[in-house]
Amino acid sequence: MGFSPSEKVERLTAGALGVELFSNVPDIRPVVCSAPVAIFPFVSGTGVKNKLLEGAAMARALIVSPMATDGLRGADPAPIAFEKPEQWCDTLLELWRNPRTAGDLGRQARRWSREQP
Repeated sequence: MGFSPSEKVERLTAGALGVELFSNVPDIRPVVCSAPVAIFPFVSGTGVKNKLLEGAAMARALIVSPMATDGLRGADPAPIAFEKPEQWCDTLLELWRNPRTAGDLGRQARRWSREQP
């Protein structure tokens, strides 16, 4: 999800099984709340990541890159940060297979988001 995705992003997501690209979404809430997990693979940037906080506020389990938590405090127990793609895949599959666990992590993420300044 994002604004004005590049042609490369559009090509990568066009045929990807289970991947859907949402671009220029005026209100992310319906899209985010339709899935049990929010993924934030930031590779650059500084400061607080508003999209990550929004996902947490909507009680979604969060799987993120370490860069996504840059500028945030109290990142334990949420979100779950991984660097290696296989860790992302394993965790995502586990959360999809176990909605109760995803829900628990989502509630933890919501509590965590409320503690952010």
